[in-house]
Formats: sequence, C-alpha cells, structure tokens
Amino acid sequence: MTLAAALALVAPIHDGLSADEIDRRSRAALTVYEALQSLAPRVCHRQPDQADEYASLAFEKLFQTGPRSLDLPNDAAARRYLGRALENLMTDYYRSKRSRHVSLTGEDGGEMDAADLTSPSPEQALASAEREAQVTSTEAHLYGKAVPAIAATFRDAEAFERNVRDVRDLARDVVKMDALVLRESADPDSFRPVRDRLYQRQKRTRDRLFEKLPGWLATSSLDEDEQARVARMADQDFALRHTRTGAR
Repeated sequence: MTLAAALALVAPIHDGLSADEIDRRSRAALTVYEALQSLAPRVCHRQPDQADEYASLAFEKLFQTGPRSLDLPNDAAARRYLGRALENLMTDYYRSKRSRHVSLTGEDGGEMDAADLTSPSPEQALASAEREAQVTSTEAHLYGKAVPAIAATFRDAEAFERNVRDVRDLARDVVKMDALVLRESADPDSFRPVRDRLYQRQKRTRDRLFEKLPGWLATSSLDEDEQARVARMADQDFALRHTRTGAR
C-alpha cells in the first residue's frame, strides 16, 4: 500500500464499515504512523527528544479527523503533507508555550514570527528556555505534586488522577471528547449516555480539585509567585469549557 493511498483511507470512524474495510484502514493507519515516525526526527530536529511525541500527536489528529486534503497524487506529496503537519504542530507548541507563559506570568516576550521558529538569536533562545523552564516547573508543581497529594485524600485516587489528565488534555486540545467516549465504549448506541457520564465525571473532578488545591498551596513550600502561577494554570486547564452538547 502506498503512503498516498494510506492517507486517503485514514478517515474518521463511522458506522457501517465492513470487516475488510476495517482491516484496510488499520493497515493504512500503520503505514501513516510509520511514515510520521520516520519523518519526525528530521522535521523536529530542534526537539529530537520529542519527535516521537509529535509523530503520535499528528497521527492521532489524522486518525480522528482524516487529512484535510486528499489531493496527494504520489508518496512524495504525501510525505510533504505529513511534514507540514509536523511543522504545524511544532509552531502550535511554541505559540501555546508563549501564550501560557504570558497567562501565567503577565510577561510578554514579544510577537513570534517564522524566524523565531527557525533561527532564534542567542538572546531569544535564552529567553525561550527560561520561559519553558518556568512553565515546566509550574506544571511539575501542579501535576507532579499537587494532584497526586490531592488524589491521595480520595478512595479512588487512581481514577481521580486519570480524570485530571483527561480534563487537562481536553483543555489543551491534545484529545477530543469523541475520542474519550470511544475509549469508554465503541458502541454507537451508547455514545450519548457515555458522553454525559464523562461530563459528570469531569465536573466532579474539577469541583474536587478546586476544593482541595487552595489548602495544598497554603501548606506548600512554594513562594507566593509560584503559588499564583499554579493556581492560574489550574484555572486555565480546568475552567468549564464544554456544554452538554460538547460545544465550546
């Protein structure tokens, strides 16, 4: 199977697929995933340690939504398409990091353009590294310390942490609600009740986190500025965004 043909077959799941169609789609998905893994180290050379993560994320988006363009006459065009998908993910990553830094600290490092992504100056690289380190530190305090400590106060600690990850990933567009529903049940007839159950579960998770987080912060060793950043990150990731219909 050619890569171009495989991309054409990777489309959103729908009812009525035959066993042969499901098998062809699975083989097509494997072909696309292997191509992304092959391309990622070269395209994501500035972040080689995250190349596999970018490949997986690009694959997940393609598998959920299908390619935006099917005008891919050959494998070379298909590889260019996948390369652009990886580049776009990297661009989104840097922009989201900058946006999250501004939200958490109130400090704006200036507008980002294409040059920032390809050939940053030493000063830009240092500033970017410092911003990255600060956001990473705040994430570590919230998700590496606060959430496990809060989870330990509940009988269903493991489930609480899993639900926290789901809500965070929804907020950051890492995963879509439909994918979480399909993870719970692939039965089309159960989609709505499963979705509604997930909404209720996520609401309880938010309520529990916001009830416990102030107390954890008050007894932590974090300085006031970092406490404020942790609280802001929680507000960003756990603000109620989804309505009963799943719209934002």
